[in-house]
Amino acid sequence: MRQLGPLLLLCVLVLRFMAHAASPVILSEFMADNTHTLPDEDGSFEDWIEIYNTSSSPVNLDGWYLTDDANDLTKWRFPATNLDAGEFLVVFASGKDRRLAGAPLHTQFKLSADGEYLALVEPDGMTIGSEFAPKYPRQVPDVSFGIGLVTSNTFLITSNTAVRVLIPMDGSLDASWTLPGFDDSGWLAGRNGVGYDTGEVDPLESSYAGQVLESRPIAYWRLGETGGTVAANIGTLGPSADGTYQNDVTLGVEGPRPPEFAGFEPDNAAAQFDGQDDFVGGPSGLLDDRSSFTIAGWIRPGGAQADRTGLFGQNDAVEFGFINAATIELWTPVGQIDEAYPFANFEWHHVTAIGTGQELQLYYDGNLAATSSGSVSSYGASGFNFNIGGGGVFDPSGNPFLGQIDEVAVWDRALSAGGIAGLLQGGSAAPVDFNPSIATDLRTNMLAVNSSALVRIPFAVTNPADIARLTLRLKYDDGFVAWLNGQEVARKNAPDTVAWDSVATTRHPDSLAIQFEDFDLSPFSAFLEPGTNVLAIQGLNINAANTDFLIQVELVATSVGKISSQGRYFLTPTPGALNSFGAADLGPLIADVTHWPDVPAYGQDLLVTARVLPTFNAVSNVTLQYRIMFGAE
Repeated sequence: MRQLGPLLLLCVLVLRFMAHAASPVILSEFMADNTHTLPDEDGSFEDWIEIYNTSSSPVNLDGWYLTDDANDLTKWRFPATNLDAGEFLVVFASGKDRRLAGAPLHTQFKLSADGEYLALVEPDGMTIGSEFAPKYPRQVPDVSFGIGLVTSNTFLITSNTAVRVLIPMDGSLDASWTLPGFDDSGWLAGRNGVGYDTGEVDPLESSYAGQVLESRPIAYWRLGETGGTVAANIGTLGPSADGTYQNDVTLGVEGPRPPEFAGFEPDNAAAQFDGQDDFVGGPSGLLDDRSSFTIAGWIRPGGAQADRTGLFGQNDAVEFGFINAATIELWTPVGQIDEAYPFANFEWHHVTAIGTGQELQLYYDGNLAATSSGSVSSYGASGFNFNIGGGGVFDPSGNPFLGQIDEVAVWDRALSAGGIAGLLQGGSAAPVDFNPSIATDLRTNMLAVNSSALVRIPFAVTNPADIARLTLRLKYDDGFVAWLNGQEVARKNAPDTVAWDSVATTRHPDSLAIQFEDFDLSPFSAFLEPGTNVLAIQGLNINAANTDFLIQVELVATSVGKISSQGRYFLTPTPGALNSFGAADLGPLIADVTHWPDVPAYGQDLLVTARVLPTFNAVSNVTLQYRIMFGAE
């Protein structure tokens, strides 16, 4: 997966089952056609093979072999590499032949998507430790193959688990509060799900402009001027990145406004472009030599757009607009996206273009619409101006837009999906209610008193060795640090050193705060003890006076019931982690499923999109099945 990064993948994961081989070390998963799933340290997408130590003892792989030839069992030799009990190791089958211990490993052979022999051979050069023979079946791009597992989950912490909570008044408490033996009898007793919701709207969180400024863009032109020629930049570059209205741009026209767009002022204004020659001229070279970027804004097309119509961007660096009347294009010198624009004219919609350094991304109204893979160190340089609404976006000049544009922002980094959602929470999201997630109300204890809350949650484990995977699931507003029996195991939006009154380093949007986010604690399962354990969490609000706060926890232990007797395909590859049971046969692949809006209002249309891709056979037809307002089942 992309988020695992191009490093040597060693993931502690205690797993107990009988493997398909006499050896304790097995071939657990591989991908023979990796186009965008897992990059290596060079940023290229190479075939990969996952090795797994099923035993309860470490194994040194020095002298073991990988081969794709049954007549050459010693084809590629491992260097000295310790693989602890329950650990995974990913080796790239790239043909690059890299065998430096402690660095990413690469075989000198590649894998065939048409199917071939694959084996792991023990140090004597003759004993087969694990194999796919006589050959594995035909493979599909970005679908992995390997050993399927049937797993079961046990909830160690549930919504009804007892908790103890303290709102500290000073810094007298030391780190012992995170340990199992700490005496918390004087703390507030309650149930899991602690926080408060005043029901009041946080002006900054509910404002689109406030959300954008909180994310610190280098440039942010609100385009709300009603006169003059200066388009003020209120991003971090300040007036040095002011824009200039050129050729009589019409100012002060109606922009996104409430009630449809609740995060904007009732008189919010936008700029209108005539499709002839007017535009906003911005600073030169704004996107030069960027290793990542984000550009975003609100657009309202005023009719069919001409070919090569610019929205905003920098010619010969990052170009963004309508390549034709029906298609949005994000172009860079090292890759591009062309994606249908699915909305009608005379409607406001939010568009975002991102370069992460690993791929290009296009979002409509906060939903991922398209991606294009490609690892780069720079998206180029041109020295041209960053322009809005024309003036040269796809070309040195011209490319005029017909319609209205508002709230254009530029970041010198790639925003995450959550970051984009955070912007739009102020722009169009419905109010979010924390109360259904709160069992212990802290309003009296915490509001206007402290931005930090300390939470202790005891739980029992019978036999830690039975746990194959440990997952912390957390709803949080706005940040946290978590400890397992005194060992830090996870953190988000927290300062490097937490104090008794620490605040979150950034906001976690309310729309995301009420959704569980998963954190893999498997590497820390060795800290579990038979009997009573304690999960300790310091919850962090953005400030003590904030209108809401939430910490709700689930802790899930996964165990393995059985393994497949045959190899299985995995639509969701898991290099360095536990496999699912997978599928013996493949039908079409369904990818990039999105819907908009995330939480539809009563009577509002819901747009569902997905990509349906062929595997071994062409797709003949696609049927969407759905249910409305169904109850618990």
